[in-house]
Amino acid sequence: MSPFPTDMIPNILCRLPVKTLLRFKCVSKPWGSLIDDSHFVRSHLHQSLKTNNNVELFLDNGAEIDDNAYAVDFDSLNNLVQFPRPFTAEITKYRSRIIGSYNGLLAVYHREEGIALWNPSTRKCHYLPALDEDISMDHDTTPGYNYDNSTILGFGYDNITEDYKVVKMLRSKTQNCFKVTIYSQKSNTWRRIKDCPYNIPINYNDGAYINNAIHWEYGVKESWTELLYLWRNQWVINIFHTRAVGYARDGNKVLLDDGGGQQPAWFNLEDESSHGLLCIPGAPQRVSTIIYVESLVSVS
Repeated sequence: MSPFPTDMIPNILCRLPVKTLLRFKCVSKPWGSLIDDSHFVRSHLHQSLKTNNNVELFLDNGAEIDDNAYAVDFDSLNNLVQFPRPFTAEITKYRSRIIGSYNGLLAVYHREEGIALWNPSTRKCHYLPALDEDISMDHDTTPGYNYDNSTILGFGYDNITEDYKVVKMLRSKTQNCFKVTIYSQKSNTWRRIKDCPYNIPINYNDGAYINNAIHWEYGVKESWTELLYLWRNQWVINIFHTRAVGYARDGNKVLLDDGGGQQPAWFNLEDESSHGLLCIPGAPQRVSTIIYVESLVSVS
């Protein structure tokens, strides 16, 4: 018999990391059912987001094809874990890349094999269906997902319909617009929507999900606020692709990623000094990074 009242158990369990919860599913059938319950999954995610616990830094090998992915605790940069990727070198010669991250799910793109929704915490993966032929016939690429220089992607969550979605935009060869299709996790289908008439730079082609919408660079200079000033030195090699990954818990440092040329670096916002490149033992030396929160959210 449990020493805790039954109604206290969910409140205790929702504070634990995913790895521990997956082990606890074997304790008993009631615990297994509780941890799989959608209400508990939401409670666990809400607790992690509220407390900024269970936040991981995903390390994507930028140097070569690697069947493995890596992650560390974002605050401490310790506890390196290694796990298999959705698309491995056994089936393809190309590398996959991360489109975006939300609520513990990562959207992964591969130029031959397609797109997958992946939860690295649960090791679950769902491969999205291919696009219909008529959607891609206006392009040099073959029907499906094949990448060209006119492909723009984004991943996010629709709070209204409670649905995870992937946006794919293809620049038309015959018209001055982007043809837009949206994948819905709920229906597991792609849907064509109205063309996008705006000119979106394709050199930074993955959208950023903020405030329930996917955003790209709009080209409006007045909308920008200067956060810090960088100069090319020994730790910022690819300065034109350098981006902010996230803030430290105290808000005084920002983690900068130069786009896969090397490991990221902390930058102090108070005195505008660099803490130098990170050196995470066991991790690839050239990585691109993204933040995700450990969760039990289902990939399908």
